[in-house]
Amino acid sequence: MPQGFNYSYGEDVGVGRQSTRQFSDQKSKTNLMAKTFLYFGLGLLITLIANIATSLIFKYAFPLADKSSSDVFNEANAMVYLITLGVSLLLVLILSVVINFSFLGKRSEHNVNIVPYVLYSIAMGVLLSAFTLFIEWYVLAISIGITVISFGVMALIGLTMKKGAGVLALVALSLGVSLLLLSGFWFILFFVSPAIFSWIYVAISFGYLIFMYIVTIVDVFRIKKMSEQGVESNNLALFFAYQLYVDFIYILIQVLRIVAIFTSKNR
Repeated sequence: MPQGFNYSYGEDVGVGRQSTRQFSDQKSKTNLMAKTFLYFGLGLLITLIANIATSLIFKYAFPLADKSSSDVFNEANAMVYLITLGVSLLLVLILSVVINFSFLGKRSEHNVNIVPYVLYSIAMGVLLSAFTLFIEWYVLAISIGITVISFGVMALIGLTMKKGAGVLALVALSLGVSLLLLSGFWFILFFVSPAIFSWIYVAISFGYLIFMYIVTIVDVFRIKKMSEQGVESNNLALFFAYQLYVDFIYILIQVLRIVAIFTSKNR
């Protein structure tokens, strides 16, 4: 070997191993985030399909409006629909408890049980038909557009934020408690002044919307931090997806309420 040519195979292998390790670490940091948003998108897709199916069934197969007049309800079909909504609401409440307890107890496991999440998404889709069946299509379109854009902005803030999630969590907690107290006196105001009642309703809706925006930022920030730590639990990814799913649905409901209020006043 010529002098001055200090090629070391061992050094090359060491550099190769270091590059492979860095690539593996980077991959593990993105796995949890990617899986979370994949499960999140799956839940929204299932909800959309369930919502469309329920709306079509009770619009054509079991129409809620009587054939003789669109202003008169078909009592038999309306009862079936109310029972369907009641069962779906009960499933949502039960499955939310099941999901929280089962997924939190399996953070380190890779075998994931997606069934409760799928059932929850289906039940939520059925419940949301109460909006799609009775609200004008343009109100739905505006509300969905606002929800998608605002949720994306909040998620982007959570992804780019370096610190301060603890402060936001305290703000969200304080706002949530304040809104609960305000909601407690809300119905009393109806007997005092209907006008004040109406504006308080709008204020509460905006307050809950801001609360959910803050919660979304904190949730996305927490997912990012866990991803950066290299956590790869499928169950944790599914649980985080469930949290984002709930954030999105709650934001959508609040936006629907607000848009419906202002569009009805402008008629």
